[in-house]
Amino acid sequence: MKKFIMALPIWVVAVALVFFVVSNRHGVVVNLYPLSSSLEMPLYFVFFMGLFLGLILAGFILLLRRVNAATKMYMAKRENARLRSKVVDMEKVMDEPDTDTLQNNNEQLELAKTSFQK
Repeated sequence: MKKFIMALPIWVVAVALVFFVVSNRHGVVVNLYPLSSSLEMPLYFVFFMGLFLGLILAGFILLLRRVNAATKMYMAKRENARLRSKVVDMEKVMDEPDTDTLQNNNEQLELAKTSFQK
């Protein structure tokens, strides 16, 4: 029963399309403006071609958005990897003892010892 209820809107649209096609079988003239030619075709064909072209256009726009998002994600991953390597390099620098500071501290310690011994 649940499947029937879920499929009901599809059946309603299908029946409406059949009624539309049956009632609009007469031909209409479609002018192709820049080509200065015209075609005669059934009205329902014009309707379905409009739907089809709309679906194709929407699919193309969706594809462009996905490509754009994938490109941004790739660039963000590259930037993330670059920054991670920079952080690792900075951590290595921070972990290394500073020889100048150590030498300066040792000199101050020696001075303090000599002044304390006097």
